Amino acid sequence: MEWPVLGRNRAQPSKRSFPTEEEPRQSKKRHWNMKLTIVFRAKAVPEELQKMIEEFAIPKQFQHFFKKYGTQRAHYDGRGFVSGWHPRIASTTRDRYIWCVFASPAFSMTSYRLLPKTMTMETAKPLEGHMVLIVYRKESGHITRMDPKRVVYAAKDSMHVDHGPIFIPDTTAGGFTLSYRGVISIDLFVDVPR
Repeated sequence: MEWPVLGRNRAQPSKRSFPTEEEPRQSKKRHWNMKLTIVFRAKAVPEELQKMIEEFAIPKQFQHFFKKYGTQRAHYDGRGFVSGWHPRIASTTRDRYIWCVFASPAFSMTSYRLLPKTMTMETAKPLEGHMVLIVYRKESGHITRMDPKRVVYAAKDSMHVDHGPIFIPDTTAGGFTLSYRGVISIDLFVDVPR
């Protein structure tokens, strides 16, 4: 008598999900949306129709994010606050969407020198040239939520930021250096017109 093998009828060879050496690699412009790429390639959907489907299926904030920042290691945090003309009154013309790049672990220590140094140059380097939102804790303990700042360059223990080309075109005047030790969070953002 032969013993039955569990799952023999269900086990079937499956296709590989990654392209082999002979198959062409997918285009880099769609690497961030693998499912749509697989469908488009399998059904040979024309380029114009692909663009229409992407515009319909992918929310505007994600399209704007990819155009502005490209590939970033960030997770989506949803809607944020953007003011119109007053810092406590929400804008009626645009919505802000937030992606978190760095957030320090929750801490209860009040001394600046005892804070864990978790931010690194590897986290800040991909942000060079981009506008970001920074929450920073000064040595005095005061926490500052900064207006959008541009990361000019990232060094070993600190990064240099300025106000970006919106306020001071083609110059880094008015910039300053932030120690990684004081950074509580760094967020990426896009503003989408209503």
